[in-house]
Amino acid sequence: MLYCLILLLLLCLSSTYLCLSLNHDATILRQAKLGLSDPAQSLSSWSENDVTPCHWRGITCDATSAVFSVNLSSFMLVGPFPSILCRLPSLSFLSLYNNSINGSLSGDDFASCRNLIHLNLSENLLVENSDSLTIYFLLVESRVNSVI
Repeated sequence: MLYCLILLLLLCLSSTYLCLSLNHDATILRQAKLGLSDPAQSLSSWSENDVTPCHWRGITCDATSAVFSVNLSSFMLVGPFPSILCRLPSLSFLSLYNNSINGSLSGDDFASCRNLIHLNLSENLLVENSDSLTIYFLLVESRVNSVI
């Protein structure tokens, strides 16, 4: 009987851990959404009730439900670059093409994007005034295919 209770407890703990790890990516995406204006309601599928963001519009996950692609192209989003997206540990593809992402960028905005391979920020309202951004991308040129 004690063995069954211990097994049940371990099962509950592992299920809780799985849910918490799935929620991490969803939490980051929700925080990014809060920093953007979404007049077209393009992010309306990003529900707080979902444990995983894998069925949200513009989001693609791998077999372990980790977000590896965020494609928000032509979503009519307005606001500063959501650098919090770089906290997605498996993110390799990020496209904010054809929105109204504004302000200036620096290498610090991308410092956490360790696995990023593709970045498309073209057709936005970004100000190119930072040499540090150019230097940053030169340092990771062999790893990142970027379009700004």
